[in-house]
Amino acid sequence: MEHTANTLSSTVGPEPTLWLRTLLVKNGHPATDEQLQQLASFVDLLLEWNAKINLISRKDEANVWRAHILHSAAILLQAEIPQKSKVLDLGSGGGLPGLVIKVLRPDLDMTCLDATRKKMDAVADIARRLGLRDCATAWGRAEDLGRDKWFNANYDVVVARAVAPLRDLVKWSMPFLRPPHAKLITLKGGDLDQERGQAERLPGVRTIHESTLSFAGAEQIPGVDKKIVIVDFDLRTTRPIP
Repeated sequence: MEHTANTLSSTVGPEPTLWLRTLLVKNGHPATDEQLQQLASFVDLLLEWNAKINLISRKDEANVWRAHILHSAAILLQAEIPQKSKVLDLGSGGGLPGLVIKVLRPDLDMTCLDATRKKMDAVADIARRLGLRDCATAWGRAEDLGRDKWFNANYDVVVARAVAPLRDLVKWSMPFLRPPHAKLITLKGGDLDQERGQAERLPGVRTIHESTLSFAGAEQIPGVDKKIVIVDFDLRTTRPIP
């Protein structure tokens, strides 16, 4: 079955790019026509690849704009990433949130990392077909690549969706980040009190902030129980490697 952005947009109306454009404007991050078209193409390519390998849940295909594109864009709406930062998407899967962030912030140097080579082959193909520059892929265990000279202390920001408990995300992220100050931005769900308490005790963690995932003009978004969690590091004296 051939998928298109419009055939899978029933939950957001007949024009998903118009829906997203309106939300981005209302939330202070307007997108250009070219960026919105790239996101529409990304959805088509993601679903094309999803028919071959499991990049996202099949049950999410009809809801991809709200459950994946908007949630990925939310990182830019609720967290500041400095201009021209080097960003690592940890546990990228189908390029989420990394490719969405890269489209909306073309100034960023993005690397998508996942443990599964087939997924990163798919993401590399999608990035190439979208014409994205300064967008790389890598596959392997984060615990191993964090020690590699090509990755160690090479990034300003790590972004991730809920791929692991917060303590593990912090430990995996830290070797990739360069001192003195860097951050992890992640989407997490559920009660985070215990996870946050464990992560706050790790060496190098300066502060942890969390905010509810919410959007002006979109009160009925799936996953509203999720939070944006921002971990700020002070790495001047501490470089722990898990």
